[in-house]
Formats: sequence, C-alpha cells, structure tokens
Amino acid sequence: MARRPILSLSERKSLLALPDDELTLTRMAYFSEHDLALISAHRKPASRFGFAVLLCYLKNVGFAPDKKIPPSDALLKHIASRLKLAGDLWPAYLYGRDTTRREHLTELYRYLGVKAFTGKIQQDCITHLLSMATRTDKGILLAEELLVYLRQNNVLIPAIDVVERTCAEAMAGGDKIVFQTLNTPLTPAHRDALDRLLESSDNQSSRLIWLLQPPGKINGKNVLQHLDRLSSIEFLALPEGIDRTIHQNRLLKLTREGRKMSSRDLTRFSAARRHAILVCVLEEARATLTDEVIELHERMLNSLFSKAERTQAERLQQTGKLIQSKLRQYIDVGLALSEARDSSGDPWLAIENILPWPEFVASLEETRHLARKNNFDPLHIITKKYSILRKYAPRMLSALLLVVTPAAQPLADALAVIKDMYRKQSRKVPATAPLEFVPESWRKVVITPAGIDRQYYEFCALSELKGALRSGDIWVKGSRRYITTILADGINLGLTKMAEACPGSTKSSLENIQAWYIRDETYSAALAELVNAQGKRPLAAFWGDGTTSSSDGQNFRTSSSGRYAGQVNPKYGQEPGRQFYTHISDQYSSFYTCIISRVGDSTHVLDGLLYHESDLEIREHYTDTAGFTDHVFALMHLLGFAFCPRIRDLHDKKLFIKGKADQYPALQSLISTTSLNLKEIEIHWPEVLRLVTSIKQGTVTASLMLKKLASYPKQNGLAKALRKIGRIERTLFMLDWFRCTASADTGGAE
Repeated sequence: MARRPILSLSERKSLLALPDDELTLTRMAYFSEHDLALISAHRKPASRFGFAVLLCYLKNVGFAPDKKIPPSDALLKHIASRLKLAGDLWPAYLYGRDTTRREHLTELYRYLGVKAFTGKIQQDCITHLLSMATRTDKGILLAEELLVYLRQNNVLIPAIDVVERTCAEAMAGGDKIVFQTLNTPLTPAHRDALDRLLESSDNQSSRLIWLLQPPGKINGKNVLQHLDRLSSIEFLALPEGIDRTIHQNRLLKLTREGRKMSSRDLTRFSAARRHAILVCVLEEARATLTDEVIELHERMLNSLFSKAERTQAERLQQTGKLIQSKLRQYIDVGLALSEARDSSGDPWLAIENILPWPEFVASLEETRHLARKNNFDPLHIITKKYSILRKYAPRMLSALLLVVTPAAQPLADALAVIKDMYRKQSRKVPATAPLEFVPESWRKVVITPAGIDRQYYEFCALSELKGALRSGDIWVKGSRRYITTILADGINLGLTKMAEACPGSTKSSLENIQAWYIRDETYSAALAELVNAQGKRPLAAFWGDGTTSSSDGQNFRTSSSGRYAGQVNPKYGQEPGRQFYTHISDQYSSFYTCIISRVGDSTHVLDGLLYHESDLEIREHYTDTAGFTDHVFALMHLLGFAFCPRIRDLHDKKLFIKGKADQYPALQSLISTTSLNLKEIEIHWPEVLRLVTSIKQGTVTASLMLKKLASYPKQNGLAKALRKIGRIERTLFMLDWFRCTASADTGGAE
C-alpha cells in the first residue's frame, strides 16, 4: 500500500528554499580567514567557486546543491562578488569531474565535522520527533523540527523523500503513543461501554449517532433531549481529565476523524485506536452538548421575549383607535372644565354637556384598563410562557456546573436558591433570597407587596444568567464555545446523488474519501494552496500586491429540510439561514471564510487576518460599517493592521480628545463633550498587552474575546480601556478622512 504523503508540493519546495533578503544572503556568503585559505588552496577558478558554494551550503543550510537541487542564483552572485570571481562558474563546476566534487565534499565533511545521515541517526531523529508528533500531525512542522535537529547535530540533510519518510514514521509512533495514553486509564467496563455505543440494528441507528445529533428546533423538548445525551455521557464515567492527557490538537483531530466515520468503519479499527477515538469524540461531544444547551437556553429566552414584545405591540395596535378616542374625549372634557372655571360655571354640568355622567364613569374605568402596565411593558406578559421555562430549567441548572466571579456571586446565590426550590418543590421564594442581581427594569415585577414573585424571579435569574455567561462573569465547567457546522460541500448535492451523477463513482467510495480527506483543516490547506498559486500568477500583480484586503458577510437561506439548523438574523429578515463572513485580498482571492450566523460582522474581522494559512501578508483592511467597533479599531492598531472601515453616518460620530473642545474651534461641533481619560488606559495597559499577545499567539481567538468584551462593558475595566484606545484610533482615522476629503481624495468612509 502506498504511503500517504504528509507534505504538499509547495511545502517540499519551501523546506530547502533559501531566503531571498539581502541581509541573510550577505551573512551566508561571509567566509572567515580560515575558510578563505581553504578555498584559495584550489587552483582553478571554477574549483574555488564550486568549493565555496558547497562550503556555504553545508555550513548554513546543511546539504550540498546538485543537479536536482540547484543553488540560489542570488547566493551565487554574493559568493562571486565576495571571491571576486565570475558568477557563471557553477555549471562548469557541476558538470566537470565527479571525482573532484566528491573529493571536495569529503574535505568539507572533515573540515566542518559533518556526519552522514545513517540508519541509527534516523532512529534518533524519530525518537526526537515523537514528543512533537504527540502534539501535532502537521507534516511541515515535524519536517522543520527535523531539519533544525539535524543542523544542530551537524548531520547532513538527506533527500526530501527521506525527510518525509522519517517524519511519517515519527507520526505513526506519535499515533501509537496517543492511543496508548488514552487507553491506559480505561477499565474493561469502560471499553465494553464504548463498544456498545457502536451497536446498531436494521431498525435503529447506533447509540453514538444519537449522542451526536444536532439540537434541532428551539423548544423545551429538544433541550431535554440534549440534557439526556449529556447525562448518557456522564453515566459512562470516563476518567476525570482524560481529555487533558493528550494535546488539544490531537484531541480535535481524533474527534473530527470519529465524527466523519460511520459506526461500521470504527469497528474495523484496532481496539486501541477505536477506544481512543471514541473517548475523544465523547469528550468533545460533552463540551459541545454543554455549549448547545446554553445556546438553546439563550435562543429560547430570546424567542420568548420576542413573542412577548410582538404580543404587546399587537395589543397596542388593537387598542390604538380606542386610546385615540379616549384622548379626544378627555381633551373635550378638559376644555369644558377650563371654560367653566373661567366663567365661574358648574364643572359637573360642563362634564355632562360632553357626555352623561354614567358614561363618564364607565369611560374612566375603560381608560384605567387601557393604562394597565401589561399593555405597554412586555415583562408583564412574559410569565404566560413560564411553563416552557419550567419544563427544562430544573434539569439544566442541575446539569451545568457554574463557576462564578465575585461580580456574579449574587446571581449564583439566586440560582442556588432556585435549584433548592426545585428540589424541595417549594411554591414560594424565601424572603431571604438575594435580590442584588435584579436590574431596575425587573424590580417592579419581581418585588411585589406580597413578597417576591416566583415566576418573575426565575425568569429574571435565568435571563441574567444568559448575560453573565456571555460576559464571562459566569462560565460552565466543561463548556467551550465551540460550535462546528458541516459546510455544504460544493453544490450541496449529497453523496448519494453525487455518486449517481458521476459514472465510475459509488456512494461507498465517496464516503471513504469524505471520512479520510474532507475535514476543516484540509479545506483550509487547500484554500491556502489556491490563494498562494493565484498570487504567483503574473496577472494577479496587476490587481494588487496582496497586502490589502476587505471582508463582508453573505446570508444564505436554509432549505425547508434544514430550516431548524439555520438561525434567524433580523438583518436579513425572518427566514432562517446561515451567514458566511468572507475575506478577499486585493488580488481577488478569497483567503478566509467562516460561519457567523447571528453574530455581528465586526466580531470576526480579525480572525481572517490572523488565522488564514496562505502566504498573504495583509497590512491594510477594509470593511463596511457593520465591520467596525471601537474594540476592533483598538485591536487592529495593537496587532499592526491599518483599519479603514466605511463608516455610515460619519457626521454623527464624535471625535475624542484630551482636553476641551474650544481648543479646536473649527471642529468644535464634532468633538465629544466627554474628554478622554487616559488614566483608565494606563491602569489596564498590562491587561491590554496580555490580551493582544494571547490573540496574536492563538491562545484565544480574536472573535471569542470580542464577544466577551462587547457583552457587559460597564462591568469590565479592560473593555472600557480598550474602547478608549479604539476611540483614539477612530478619531485619528476620521481626521485623516476629513483631510483626504478636503484635498478631493476619496477616503475610507462614506
């Protein structure tokens, strides 16, 4: 069976490629006095030149150029200039006597202390790479580490095929170590339970497939089903922390592999590999289920509040004519009373001249009914849907292990009280229940003369829990805001219909290809290859140099069969769909795409600039008005990108300065009355630097941090400091745009 390549063609070329910057080439072409003496010992110019080239490569790169791997033309010019020789002597040396070249190599091996790459050294290399192979399966990273190891130990770099084969063996060894690490803590009972997950019948799919089902429609029943799945995984009682015994990269890779394969395919693997994959799938499923339960809860609350607002709006619309009639009636009554007062007339008679007294009393009662709070505030009708919340809330609070910050402790105490009420089946909220977390808008319905209203108390606590989870004041143990979506491949035809449409293809063969090769990282790698290839075409340079990009979102409606997988984004109407956010370079290559659904565009602007895998070096980025916030302005500057959003209603945006607006009379109308407080930036500057470093190194994604920073900025000093930095950057951008506009230059805003 042919070995699967672990390096792409471009990666193979890049491994042994020399840098092309002048400084590096000058350093490589430097020869010491001893080097020059050794070179001068050879008589012919071609011999001296060839010897110097071999010396330069062996000393700096670790291999000798030959007919298959020619030396860099730029380096040859530097060497020729250094030795004061002609730059075209290399072909004469290369195609001269082979004996001369072999003698030169032997002399240089002895002079530099270079060792040949032997079988024993290869085993040492594999042993050295095993540690890295347990952390990553990216062939290029292993190959780069191998070359570093060989150079450090003065070992001649072998042919690229040998390098790839060595890395492949290390990767296979890493797989075995990972499988063994995951299997060691498992008991026979664990292994039997894992195997039972794969059992299926003609009428029923396997238990594993049920565990990996998506949440479906937003309702209490589906929340309960997801909680059942979470309970089933907990019932397996896998060893605590088993997912942390291997590197996260490996965990995610095995998870993706297991999710792609059918239960039948998994049963064909060796027991060690099968159990390792199932452990990874279940641990990832536990986190995903937890996240999806939280997501369902958020969407459920959003749906309930939206329905309450619509009901309130419909009521108001239905009573609009009656309210207008009552207003006109009381205007008439008021005018009659005013006229009676001025003329010292009888006020009661004045009223009865407008309408009889019994009708006036009845009108007052009707008006009092219209003025009820529940006609104008949706909070007063939200409890009509209490039964929906009550259906799943007890189990959800029992299943989620909440970890709180001091700022959210009152809310956590309230949730503990609610859990205790569920457990004891109490009907009344204790008088000692915490109320500090209740916002002002809720107090009028939560706190009543008769005490604390239970339904409103629960609604308020669970609504505040949603906000606290988003802001990071509360998080759930085992949760990871990680939601992967299977992209509709190509034309979304499906494997069955694709097999029917393609002669010579079967559904089984396509499933095999999909299981082994169609993954998020392979899509990313393939996209990077396409972008890099397009960027090398001469035509691409006519459009741009690949340093500028723009991004925007696109919404695609889901089909009727997939409507529950989609989400409603009010910006695009009430039809469910999926929103894709795409980054495009100035060479018109789409180098990054992600699914954002209900999240704002600005959250994902930085992800595309930081986490694309192509060779593009983006320095300047453009977005529409949806792609900018003050937080994005700040992070763009701190991460080294020039940010040029098209800002809608620019005339309404304010400039922020340190000092008073009267210092700049021409701009006084545009300057905010709130001056900049740089003290907050100074206080939180270490945290800002820590955040930027974490984002740049990939410890956390930019989109995740932007979501959290935008959640509850009033409670977060870091968010406020970052917003002030963003306001400074936005002010500078706006001033630059004003300057460009004044000089008839089209700027980056509208």
